[in-house]
This record gives sequence, structure tokens and C-alpha cells, in this order.
Amino acid sequence: MVKNTFEGQCEILTLIKMKNVLLIGGAGYIGAVLTSHFLTRGYKITVLDNFTYNNQFAVLPFLGEKGFRLVSGDMNDPVKLEEASKGVEDVVLLAGLVGDPITKKYPIESGLINEKGIRHCMDYFSDKEINKMIFISTCS
Repeated sequence: MVKNTFEGQCEILTLIKMKNVLLIGGAGYIGAVLTSHFLTRGYKITVLDNFTYNNQFAVLPFLGEKGFRLVSGDMNDPVKLEEASKGVEDVVLLAGLVGDPITKKYPIESGLINEKGIRHCMDYFSDKEINKMIFISTCS
């Protein structure tokens, strides 16, 4: 459960020790909050998102900010995943189709994102030298 305590000490900061973080699915609500929180504390943030929800507006405030990098692409695309992961020390996996109605309406896409994509990321980073990989999701 993600607590809404980003004004003070954020619990995720106790898990993430390094300063170069990849947020996969980082253009969602939680990703935007984490991006803002980390950037104000001097972290370098890379967001990888395919903008399934047409939520490009979520990253607009960060474009041009020092330490922010955006990679538009799918986590199932090995080229995009490699591009996004260059130099990162920690990974936060936020991507997912959220809620029963959308997963029933789009079962194929749901499987590609919520199952295949997560497995692909876990496999990809299993042999990489990263500090930590954290899975935070409200996906169904």
C-alpha cells in the first residue's frame, strides 16, 4: 500500500539508496508523484511509458528539468527497455492496466502489460547490476 505521505519522509526512499531511478509506467498518478518527490531531492529520474492512457500531460511539468529523462516506449520492447535502463541503479515498476472493467474490455492488452510486461522486466533486470527493483501497482 502506498501511503500519501510525500511531504515528509517517503517510505520508498528507505528502500531506494541510489540516486538514478527508472520508473517504468512513470506517467501515471503514482509515477508523477514519485518523479516530483525524487527530483526535488536531487535524484535523476528516467520515465519509461507507452502512454496507453494518453497521459502525456503527467510528465509535462518535468520536461526540461535537470535530472529528468523521458523514454516513450513499451516495456516489452527490449530496445526501449535497454535505452531507458542505461545508468540506472534502482527500478520502480508501476506499469499496469488498472481495474476490472478495463482488463475485461481489453484482455489481450491486459495480458501483454500486466503479465508479459512485468515478467519481461523481471527477467531483463535479473542479471543486471541494479541496487533494487520495486514493484508497486494497482493493476488487476
